[in-house]
Amino acid sequence: MVAGAAIMFGGLHFQQTNENPGWKAVVANYQSLYVTETLSSNTVAPAQRTQVLSRLTDKLGFDFDALPDVDGLTFIRAQELGFNGKPLAQLTFLNSQNEPVALCIIKTTQSTDDTISSEEMFGLATYSWNQGGFGILLLGPNENKDLMRAAERFQKAFAHINA
Repeated sequence: MVAGAAIMFGGLHFQQTNENPGWKAVVANYQSLYVTETLSSNTVAPAQRTQVLSRLTDKLGFDFDALPDVDGLTFIRAQELGFNGKPLAQLTFLNSQNEPVALCIIKTTQSTDDTISSEEMFGLATYSWNQGGFGILLLGPNENKDLMRAAERFQKAFAHINA
């Protein structure tokens, strides 16, 4: 009976702590489902890329014209997702090992913080920061040293963005 109560309490605690996960946890959970095949046949043409990024710029107010080319990342597609009624942009790439990588951006009320935070979420390496009224999250395979350099490259390219 004690063991049953402990299991039930543990399950309730897990459920309560995961009822309102933040946007980064939700994105990481979703991204953890991606495999190479998810993206390998979905590459968009340059004209489509421009059109989709322009639409995302209008929707989020984030200047996607500043999106840099990053060594080791091949742009595959961009799509609009949502979190708690707010639009969330997801840009997906394949890295040089053909592993999925995502750059996600959402409007936030958090102040700009130049510090790139890193953590592991759902088996993925994540790098996040707040910049110009936006939360930015880069995530991909663990143990990929190029991911931190990519986060720094994106952060530098987006430096002109103001809230």
